[in-house]
Amino acid sequence: SLHNTTHPLQYVKASREPAIILGREKKPTIMDKGGPALGLLPPELLNDKSFTINKIQLELEDTLLVYSDGLVQVENTNGKLIGRKEIISWFEAEIGKHPQQIADYIYQRVLSHAGGQEVRNDISILILRRSV
Repeated sequence: SLHNTTHPLQYVKASREPAIILGREKKPTIMDKGGPALGLLPPELLNDKSFTINKIQLELEDTLLVYSDGLVQVENTNGKLIGRKEIISWFEAEIGKHPQQIADYIYQRVLSHAGGQEVRNDISILILRRSV
């Protein structure tokens, strides 16, 4: 949840890949605290302590990148997967642009990485920016 006046973002990480926050003048913040990816453990092993709620302050112009694990499962012709460092590099390269342009750029880089091979998994990219 995001409070629209004070701008703290409360989140629970329940995916394989962490979200990333990037400010115009800051290093990336990797949102990797939370719990196991949903669907990896049977429900009987999960309880109230399986996941923790985390809070982070979103500053003006901070940009949040959330992506599915399908993005990092894309192989190039040599079988190399996309790494988090590459994703962050692509994100940083376009940070001054509109969120849709950043998402389009990352998607094009993923397709370029695939080298014309069919991308078999879903690729979801969500980018949000605090503008007020």
